[in-house]
Amino acid sequence: MLRVLHVLIYGILFLTFVSCTRSNKTLLLAEELMSEKPDSALLLLEQIPVENLSRQQYADWCLLMTQAQDKCNIDFTSDSLIRIAVNYYEKRGNNPERQLLTFYYMGRVSQGLHQAPKAQDYYLKALDAGKSVNNQKLNAYINSNLGVLYTYQKMYEAAIPCLKQTEAYFRQIGDSMSLSLALRDLARGYRSMDMPDSSIFYYQQALAYTKTEDLIDRIFLLNELGEQNVQKDDYQSANTYIQEVLSIVGNNNNYAPVFLVASKIYAGKGMLDSAYYYLYKCMESDQIYTRTAASRNLYQLARDNRQWEEYARLQTMYEALRDSISVISYTEDLERVKAMYDYLQIDKKAKQAESELIRAERNNWIWAFAILFFLLCLICSYFYTNAKQKRRIRMQNEVFQQFRHNLLYETPEYIYSNMAQINELKNELSISAKDKEVIILRIQLLETENAWLTKKIAEKKRIDADFKSSDIYQLFQQSKDKKDKTKLNITEADIKKLIEKIDIVYPTFKYKIINTFKPLSAEDRTMLYLLKADVMVSKISILLGTTVQVISNRRKSLVERTFGKGNTAEVLDKFIASL
Repeated sequence: MLRVLHVLIYGILFLTFVSCTRSNKTLLLAEELMSEKPDSALLLLEQIPVENLSRQQYADWCLLMTQAQDKCNIDFTSDSLIRIAVNYYEKRGNNPERQLLTFYYMGRVSQGLHQAPKAQDYYLKALDAGKSVNNQKLNAYINSNLGVLYTYQKMYEAAIPCLKQTEAYFRQIGDSMSLSLALRDLARGYRSMDMPDSSIFYYQQALAYTKTEDLIDRIFLLNELGEQNVQKDDYQSANTYIQEVLSIVGNNNNYAPVFLVASKIYAGKGMLDSAYYYLYKCMESDQIYTRTAASRNLYQLARDNRQWEEYARLQTMYEALRDSISVISYTEDLERVKAMYDYLQIDKKAKQAESELIRAERNNWIWAFAILFFLLCLICSYFYTNAKQKRRIRMQNEVFQQFRHNLLYETPEYIYSNMAQINELKNELSISAKDKEVIILRIQLLETENAWLTKKIAEKKRIDADFKSSDIYQLFQQSKDKKDKTKLNITEADIKKLIEKIDIVYPTFKYKIINTFKPLSAEDRTMLYLLKADVMVSKISILLGTTVQVISNRRKSLVERTFGKGNTAEVLDKFIASL
C-alpha cells in the first residue's frame, strides 16, 4: 500500500512538472509572436490553464495578456491583470526588463481607463526603470505616451522635452514610420503653445517621413500644415497644402475640418463664394466643433457684408453650439477633476494599505523575535535549572557524606577501630623490623588521633550534660499546663532564652544550620533549635502554633532539600545532635 502511495505522489509531481514545463514553453512562444502577430499570441495565452502556473509564470501571463490586448486595440476595462505583474516584479526588483514593461503597460492601461495622473506616475516610473535597460524603442514609446499625456493635461512645457526625446530615440533606431508620428506629435505640441513657426517646421519634417500610400496620415498632416500657415496669413502656402488634401478627399464630409481650413484660405484671399461653399459644407458635418467654428466664420462674414438678418440667425446658431461645447468642455473638465480626485483617493488608500502592511510585517517580526526570545529564555532557564539541580544534588551528597564521616569519626567505635589497627601494627613490628620507622610513626599518629578523639568526645559529653542540666532545657522537657495538656507553660521569652543558651553552649550551631539549610525560614530555624533541645515533635507543634503533620512535613522537606530524597527525619535529628 505504501509503495502504491509513493507511485501516486511521484506521478502527481511528474504531471505537475510536465504541465508547468508545457505552460512555460507556451508563454515563451506567445512572447516571440507578440511583436509580429499579437492576435496569435493572445489566442495562445487564452488557452493556457493559469491554475497550473507558478507565481512568476502567472505574473508573466498577466503582463503578456495586457500587452497582447493593447497591441490588438482591445479596450481595457480594469487594471487587475497588469497590477498582479507590477506587484510581483516591483517587490522582487531582480528583473529590470520585466519591471520596465510592467510599469509601461500599467501606464497604458491607466491611460486607456482615463486615469491620467495614475498613468503619468507609472510612465515616470518606467522612465526611471528604463535608465538601467538598453531598450531604446520601449523608452521612445514611454516618452511618446508621456508627452501626449502632458499635452492632454495642457502641460505643454513638460510635454515638449518628452516628445523631443521620442524623436531622438526613433532617429537612432531608424524607424521612419514611428519617427513621422513623433514629429507630428511634437508639431502639435508647438501648435498648442501657439508657436506656428516651430509647428510648421516639425509638420514638414513629419510629412517628409510619411509614405505616399499612408493617405490618412498625409491628409491630417497637410490639413494641419495648411491651418498653421493660415494662422501666419501665408495663404499661398496654405492653399498648396489644402489643394493636395482636397484632391484626395473630394466632397467627403468625413473630412469637414479640411473644408474649414479651405474656407479660411478663400476668405483670406477674398474669394467669398468659395469660402461660403466650404463653410456650408462644414455645417453638414456631424462634428460639433467643426459646425461651431463654421457658424462663427459665417456670422462674421454676414456682419462684414451687412447682412443683418443672416448675421442674427447665424450668431444665434453659433451661441447655441458654443453653449453645447461649453457643456461638453465642462463635463470633460469635471471628469478630469473627478479622475484626479479618484486617483488621489485610490493613491491615499493604497498608501494607507501599504503602511498597514508594513506595520503588520513589523508587528509580525516583533512577535517572531518575542517568541524567539521567549523560547531562548525557556531554554536558558531549563539549562540553568538543570545545572542548579545538579549542583544542589552534588552539594547534598557532599553534606551527607561529611555528616556520615563526622557521625562515624567522633564515636568510640572509631577509637576502637584505631586501637585494632595499633595492635596489628605492633604485631607486625614484633614479627619483622622492615619499615620500622614508618610503622612506629603510623602507631604514634593513631594514638594521637585516639587521644584527641577521646578528649573531644568527653568534651562533647560534658557540654551536652551541662546543657541538659540547665534550667531552660529542663523547662522544655517537663513543662505542661495542668488544666490543658495541649498547652505548655512556655512563653516566647522562654524560647528566646533557649536559643540564646544554645548559641552560648554551641557557638557554631547557628552558622552551621544557616549554611547547611539554604534557604532557612525563621520558623524552620526555631524548629531546629527546639530539636537541638530534644523537644518532641508534638511539643514543637504546640509551641509553633501548628500541627504535628506540618512539623513532620517541614522536617522531611529540610532532609530532602539538604541530603536528597530517600532520607528520613531521623537523619535530620542525628545531624542536629552532632552539631
